[in-house]
Amino acid sequence: MNILAICHANRCRSPFTAALLRQYLPPDYAITSAGVGIVAGGLFASGSKATRPTRDSARALDLDLEGHRSQAVSPALIEWSEMIVYMDRSNKTRLDRMATTNRKVVSLASYATPPQNRIPDPGFVNRFNPEFMEIMALIVRTTHGLATYLAHQQGKSVSLSLADTRNNSFVPQLDEFNAYLRETV
Repeated sequence: MNILAICHANRCRSPFTAALLRQYLPPDYAITSAGVGIVAGGLFASGSKATRPTRDSARALDLDLEGHRSQAVSPALIEWSEMIVYMDRSNKTRLDRMATTNRKVVSLASYATPPQNRIPDPGFVNRFNPEFMEIMALIVRTTHGLATYLAHQQGKSVSLSLADTRNNSFVPQLDEFNAYLRETV
C-alpha cells in the first residue's frame, strides 16, 4: 500500500508521521510525505530539512529524519498514493483544491482516543513548552493507532520501535523525552 502523509510545510508533522509509519508497518508499505503549503519562492520551499525539534524528537525514538527534504504535494504523488493522511482541516481543504481523488483520505487525528479534530502544528510551539511534547506524543499515539488499523486490515502485525519497548508504552516518558531534547540544544 502507498501512503502519503501531508501537512502544511512538510517539515514537522508529516515527516515525523511517515517515519513512524515506516517503523511500525511491514516493509511492503511504501510511505512518503509532502506539504500542501509549499510553493516556489514562498516561505516554505521544497528541499528544506525537517525542523530541528522534529529531527531531535525522531532521534529520541530511534528514527532518522536527517536526510528528509520537504516536497510539495503534486498530482503525481496523489496518483501514486492509495491513502492520504492529513493533519488538520486546512490540509484537507488545500488537498481538495488541488485534485479530486478517489483515494482514501483520512485524518490522523481520528485515530486518537478519543478522536480529535486536528493534529496541532508543533512548528509554532517552543520545543521546551509542554505543549510541544504533548503534540509529538499525540502524533506517536495516533500514528500507532493508524498503523494498527492498517496492519489488522491485512492480517499483519505492527512493529514496536526500541523506544516503545524500552518504555513499555508507545510514547517515551515525557520527562525522559524532554531531557533528551534539552541535551540536543
